[in-house]
Amino acid sequence: MSVPPSPEQFRRDPLRPDPFAPHVVDAVLQHMNEDHAEDCLLIVRMLGGVPDAVAVALTAIDPAGAVYAVGRPQRAAVQVVIPWKSQIVDRPQFRNEFARMYRQAADLQSRLN
Repeated sequence: MSVPPSPEQFRRDPLRPDPFAPHVVDAVLQHMNEDHAEDCLLIVRMLGGVPDAVAVALTAIDPAGAVYAVGRPQRAAVQVVIPWKSQIVDRPQFRNEFARMYRQAADLQSRLN
């Protein structure tokens, strides 16, 4: 099995676009916040350790994971980072990782109910 390139190797390869290029990050953030806000809330509640989250915004994505700003009732907002399961080396992996996070969060929620 081959090992995916490191972020440094990936960025040096001019034939492969950077999955963390600003325009890509902006598009992912907008899509997730506009189209998947409830999914993000479930992810943060179940995987981010903030079960009382009432509002969430995906504020950044980086090689470490997805970064959320999380609002809680009558408490200070917190930042939560949920790590990727595997290294992101191309743009389609974002969809796979967010879908995996959602499925994992939904499974955990169903076990708790």
